[in-house]
Amino acid sequence: MCNQCDHIVCLPKMLPRNQWVAAAQIAAKINPVNHPPIERLMLVMPGFIPEPEHIAVLTTKYWGAGGVYLTVGFLDDAPADLRGRILWHMNAWSATANVQFVETNTDPQVRIARTQGSGYWSYLGTDILSISADQPTMNLDSFTMDTPDSEFYRVVRHETGHTLGFPHEHMRRELVDRIDPDKAIPFFAQN
Repeated sequence: MCNQCDHIVCLPKMLPRNQWVAAAQIAAKINPVNHPPIERLMLVMPGFIPEPEHIAVLTTKYWGAGGVYLTVGFLDDAPADLRGRILWHMNAWSATANVQFVETNTDPQVRIARTQGSGYWSYLGTDILSISADQPTMNLDSFTMDTPDSEFYRVVRHETGHTLGFPHEHMRRELVDRIDPDKAIPFFAQN
């Protein structure tokens, strides 16, 4: 068990608010299914006119159904064996999805940093296209070849899921609906 790793949690990155509308437009262009079904909301709320920012916050960031091919670069001097190990875990998604991550030194779409103290995070799906080319889209805080294998399975695969457009599992409505507030609130109030 990695004592340092016990204290690092994933905090998905959000774009600055002034980029939300443009990023939502990119997401809908890449995958039209990302556009929220606001027509249904307008049916139950006659006269409701959604603002672009309303639409932006409801837009999902999934890549298209035709498969995902993303290039990956490292923003530091990560050794070849570490880069290969990280890519191997990222490509574990290909066992169940049409996904491929390939390392490149030229204009990578996924840019990985290992900035100590910055935590584990990734931007969500197509949002990575709105990040400046010299900035990371994913951070694997202090990962080295000495990082326990369990952390590669847990963290790299998890953050790669965010890069593919998946929010945290606990955000799924069908899971939230299973929470008993009469039990959950007292339980978490104890701490």
